[in-house]
Amino acid sequence: KWCYPNQDIPQQLCPSHPGVVEYFADEALKVYQGEQVVGGYANVPRMPGQPWYYPFQEDDNEQWCKCAKCQNSFTNVVPELRYDYIHFDWVNRIAAAAAKRNPAIGISTLSYSGTLPYPDPKVLKLQPNVAVQMCLGIQSWFHPGVYAWQHKAYKDWVENEITNRPLFVWVYMLCPSWDAELIYKYNQFFPVMYPWQAGRYFKEFARDGIRGYFAEVRLPYHFLEAYVANKVGFDSSVDTDKLIDEYFTLYYGKAGEPMRRFYRTIEDITWNPANYPDNAMPSGAKGSFTYGIHTEKVNWHLGTPERMAELQKLIDQAVSRAATPLEKQRVQWFIDNIWAQAVAGRKAFEEREKIRSQPVPQVAAAHAGECDGALNKVDFSKAAKSGGWTLLDGKELATKPELSFASDNKYLYIKYHETGDMALKHQNAGIWANNVEIFLGAQPDYPYGQMGVAPNGEFAALRYQVIAGVARTDDWPIKPVIKNKVDASGWTLTMAIPLKQLLPDRAVAPGDKIYANFMRSRGCAKEPSWSWSPIFTHVYAQGLYRMGQITIAPAPESAGQR
Repeated sequence: KWCYPNQDIPQQLCPSHPGVVEYFADEALKVYQGEQVVGGYANVPRMPGQPWYYPFQEDDNEQWCKCAKCQNSFTNVVPELRYDYIHFDWVNRIAAAAAKRNPAIGISTLSYSGTLPYPDPKVLKLQPNVAVQMCLGIQSWFHPGVYAWQHKAYKDWVENEITNRPLFVWVYMLCPSWDAELIYKYNQFFPVMYPWQAGRYFKEFARDGIRGYFAEVRLPYHFLEAYVANKVGFDSSVDTDKLIDEYFTLYYGKAGEPMRRFYRTIEDITWNPANYPDNAMPSGAKGSFTYGIHTEKVNWHLGTPERMAELQKLIDQAVSRAATPLEKQRVQWFIDNIWAQAVAGRKAFEEREKIRSQPVPQVAAAHAGECDGALNKVDFSKAAKSGGWTLLDGKELATKPELSFASDNKYLYIKYHETGDMALKHQNAGIWANNVEIFLGAQPDYPYGQMGVAPNGEFAALRYQVIAGVARTDDWPIKPVIKNKVDASGWTLTMAIPLKQLLPDRAVAPGDKIYANFMRSRGCAKEPSWSWSPIFTHVYAQGLYRMGQITIAPAPESAGQR
């Protein structure tokens, strides 16, 4: 360890530790010499007459080293840019150490999110044997704020370094399907297509002297953008407008013109910032991937019924004009893989909008007095009854469980009670088969926490976050006080949860409002599950938007002011 505080296994390498620099310089030399390195890149081929670079990049988790030396590095740089300099200084030292071992070795790295801005050469100059690949979310360059920030960073690199070292780009063409399918889980979405814009961007890359590109592409939605990018990569003189026209003629034949107009209409809709609601990231995210713009409501704000009808007419024209079996097959493939899911998605969105209009439970926790987490001190007879509880689909229960809330300045107190012997009979079925599950967040969305409590006392807690565009799950270090009473007459669960731990990403104070839902999972008895707020789906995470609201009791001294 390098003076690393309080943790046995850091979540990230230490950029300031000299051993790390020497290790990766040695690894680069071994791979250059054709050796296999466990955990390293298996094969980075050498090409005659071309420079050789070994790729180096830290883990993509934003958990930067917190040792004293790292924390006190580049204190002359504003805090939000400090890691940019730490990263490239680290790469510089690895590159210098590798060059000492063999001058033919270079190091390549990414200019990604926090390290996308070009570092001021008055503060840090790059070693000559460093190559840089800029990560750019061109999928979001319709957004003025995103475009302005990323494009400026890109141009700063080009203007200062294009004659000094190889520069490459890494582009993202993933959204909105990424947002719809992997983050917000509404799955079916209004497509965003931009082959003409992609052509413009890649022509600029070629003019600027960019040496090559790597793309993350969600197929089948962006195969045309990728095709245009590849053609420019092989021949930078290509006229991309003519190339796209040729594509529609050669690929769709007599159906080509309505399909071209379909794509053009989509691009005109989705690449116009005026068509987005005002709350769609008003300032733009300062990162590379720029995920998260396409929430369900933002996405379907683009796909209005009127626009869907206009696009359907173009699809109908393409179907009627397709002449050969191959043309018909290709049009049908487009419908089956791209358009049909959008049509179904619009309908599903309208159904969810109807559901959203149904009220969710709301409760203000009663003040419990200062019980300091001691459940035996809480008078639950005076706790606030929450109401709610139905089957997941909103159908009424014959007998409802009871859920009540109280709080003090440090804890939220929860009491759940159900009648019957099901909990007792299946108390050892496993925590996820027979439990009460609790979902908690500062908003009905990511990040959120999930707790599961079984009648036999088993407990598990998970935390869900989106980091660098990837939904991640890890253990949630929350430590509630739990008391169970289970017998043939029913199950009573009481909990005391520290307000400081109540949400996975922030502390909660008296008077704050949080979002929550409670699920009674009963699969062990082959019985339907219940929920405090109905979610109208069997997948709990897809019902986050239906979370109810809990207001923590204000502190007694301020209760009269609220």
